[in-house]
Amino acid sequence: MNAKKDSGRKKTQKSGMGRSALRLLVSLAAGGAAGFGISWAVSSARGGMRETAENLSLAFQENAWIFQTAFFLVLTAASLIFLRKAVASLKKGTDEELDRAGEYQNTAMMANIADMILQFLLFGLAADGSNPRMLLSVALFLGFCIVILFLEATLVRQIQKANPMKRGDIGSLRFNRDWLESCDEAERLGIYKASWKSFQVMNSLCPVMEAVALLGKIMFDTGNFPIILVTFLWAVQTGVYCFYSAQYDRRGAGE
Repeated sequence: MNAKKDSGRKKTQKSGMGRSALRLLVSLAAGGAAGFGISWAVSSARGGMRETAENLSLAFQENAWIFQTAFFLVLTAASLIFLRKAVASLKKGTDEELDRAGEYQNTAMMANIADMILQFLLFGLAADGSNPRMLLSVALFLGFCIVILFLEATLVRQIQKANPMKRGDIGSLRFNRDWLESCDEAERLGIYKASWKSFQVMNSLCPVMEAVALLGKIMFDTGNFPIILVTFLWAVQTGVYCFYSAQYDRRGAGE
């Protein structure tokens, strides 16, 4: 009986290994075919893509200040709307409304952060010699960033007013540390989980960005700088994680 069971188990293991190998071969073949198809399509459309990119860049440079202003107005308006909703919910004072106020505050903060990121992106694209209104783009960028930082400080003060346990001066370099120390265990656990998920996503995204940077170098002569930049960011993220992971492991062992 034992011999039959061992024989059946071995057959099952071999069958499972065979299916795994087959799936791996199919995946490799599909990946190779997709890579070849993308390479062929990009090679065929290279000239047209380059011309289209140049035309789009020129059109953007002529109207860069409009894009900067439009995104700022839309996202700032969204942040202010949710900020006012949070104030209205806080005034009602019930537990349900307090939870709702927290959701409104988080949404307002996300809109504000997205605004800052987009302003840096648009200003970076606008910083070009072909931009006929370069000084206007610089002035708008600085002014918009000041308003965004002011809104962030307002949101933080509102959260602290609703929850006096939250500590930290938004203008201090110790703000993030003081804020984290003032969070309860559930809030810290949520922050840690979100940080770990962010690390995982970035660790998967960086190789993709390396491939995109390499494709840009081959197809559009973007040079080595994008490859070096992505590699640097990838190395810094991984290095910081490994350093603090080892540091906290030593603290845990010491305790």
